[in-house]
Amino acid sequence: DDFGGRLYKEVLKKELETAGIANLPTAEEKVNTIVKLLNSRVRWNKKFSIRGESASKALKDGIGNNATINFMLINMLNEVGVKAFPVVLRTRDDGFLLMTTPTVEQLSTVIVGYTDGDTKHFLDASMLQDGYIDVLPDIMLVNQAREVQKDGSGSWFDLQSAISTSQRQSIIATLSETG
Repeated sequence: DDFGGRLYKEVLKKELETAGIANLPTAEEKVNTIVKLLNSRVRWNKKFSIRGESASKALKDGIGNNATINFMLINMLNEVGVKAFPVVLRTRDDGFLLMTTPTVEQLSTVIVGYTDGDTKHFLDASMLQDGYIDVLPDIMLVNQAREVQKDGSGSWFDLQSAISTSQRQSIIATLSETG
């Protein structure tokens, strides 16, 4: 289904048109530009969910859960011609997903998947830092995630294997003359 009416809606359509995002040359540029726009308007409330809230409420309040922000991103990407779709999963913090009888109640969050040519990419717009695509926090690096296409079809896949598992760390240090 459309996740309670949260998908396939127009979100910030005028801003997307005014910024000319649909005319950017690559999907990556479109994604990064839209994520920056979205994050300037809506902050993450530090809550994971597979159920999004109203986009208009999130825009008005300036805050929303990760599903709300990710559904908004999916809608915006599709609006500018980037084929985007939700990916549902159970975070590592919530334990293993029982694949013998998986249910919606076992799932704890949704992230964004999109295609660029023959390649699929994944991100969580609520946690995206520095524009990195295909770099997710450890709690989302799971071996069972399900992409959900517009017609309801989808498949389970190993998200951890599908993306880069490298980490980026910064160290701020001061060295003295004696080392």
